[in-house]
Amino acid sequence: MENEKYQILYDQKKIYRDKTVYRIMALRNFGDVKQYDIGGYISSEKNLSLYGDCWVYDDAIVTDSAVVMGNATVKGNAEISGNAKIDDYAVIQDRAYVSDIASIFGEAVVDNRAGVFGAAIVHDNAYITGSSGVTGNARVYGDAIVGCIAHVKHNAQVRGNARISGNVDIEGNARIDDG
Repeated sequence: MENEKYQILYDQKKIYRDKTVYRIMALRNFGDVKQYDIGGYISSEKNLSLYGDCWVYDDAIVTDSAVVMGNATVKGNAEISGNAKIDDYAVIQDRAYVSDIASIFGEAVVDNRAGVFGAAIVHDNAYITGSSGVTGNARVYGDAIVGCIAHVKHNAQVRGNARISGNVDIEGNARIDDG
């Protein structure tokens, strides 16, 4: 399929972590994006799907083989790299970082300097914020919130309406839920 959604502006590039990234510009209206809106930065066309209303805004950056698809958005100064996948209606914003083979989907939000790494999965309506981290094979889902420098590691799961915050590590095979 020919790219009728956006254009890579090869004359608006910068070096980011030893990688060249390029600004994008919308070629048509979709979602809240208007034709000729200037977006964030990507390494190549493989980083942003031609389908759905997905978009990279502001100074957000998507590199390597990471992909934004569906109706997902990456905003602010968020960074997506590695083979990470951002899908559905997920939002990554405010200096959040997603890398490795992490997956964020559903209506999940990762923001405020939070990070999701490794093979971690965040989905449903989960909310990761406040310099928190989800790493390894950890999974956060349902309406769970992880915030205020908390970390979910290894094979741990946080789910349901669970609220995790403060200087705490949930790790190993721990299971935290609202029950």
